[in-house]
Amino acid sequence: MNPLDVSPAEVLRQRGLWVGVLPPLAFMAVRWGVGRLEPRSEAPLWPIEPVPVMASTADVWAYFAPWLLGPLLLIGLTWLARRRGWLAAWLGVLWTLAWLGGAAGLAARDLNRAPSQLQPLPTLTAEVLAARGVAPSTHGAGGVEWYLKLQGVELPQRVRVDDARAAAVQPGAKVELERVRGRWWGHFVRGFTLREAAAAAGAPDEASATAAASAPAAAGPSASVPASR
Repeated sequence: MNPLDVSPAEVLRQRGLWVGVLPPLAFMAVRWGVGRLEPRSEAPLWPIEPVPVMASTADVWAYFAPWLLGPLLLIGLTWLARRRGWLAAWLGVLWTLAWLGGAAGLAARDLNRAPSQLQPLPTLTAEVLAARGVAPSTHGAGGVEWYLKLQGVELPQRVRVDDARAAAVQPGAKVELERVRGRWWGHFVRGFTLREAAAAAGAPDEASATAAASAPAAAGPSASVPASR
């Protein structure tokens, strides 16, 4: 078949196939290759970040707007592309840039948290404000999500811990966090040590132990008096 005899529609179809397949393949190749540049550390690495605070309607809109407007924008551009041929070419460019940008972001994320790039930080005391269980999913191993009040930090923080010991930590407890910083951004927790249990849990036990110790002392003298015959 003579290449000159290929219709313009067939050429566009072939180009669309390449544009549709190659960028995702490049993304998967980057994802596979970056993970093998450096061996993974067996120590945990839990991202810790501020809890989103919805102080006004504008904050709620800013948080959910990308999820609501993104699909609508994609549907609108697809509808226009079917009626405007020139727009289809630009959509192909945007598609390619989106996948390449995702690959670059994925590579930066993995290099940012590579074991050799992590910078140790001083341990920090945190109080557990609340805790909730998180079921395993395709996005993570699950575990317990802590909401923390860090010493010297105004905003509450949250971290998802996939350590079995975390399930026994109750709100009000204080923990020592072993922290590191990524190469370019982000703080991570590498481990924790339970520093102090909730005061409410220890107070009743101490009171009951004191009462039990004083009871024999009070009963002692009366028990030593011999019964009269």
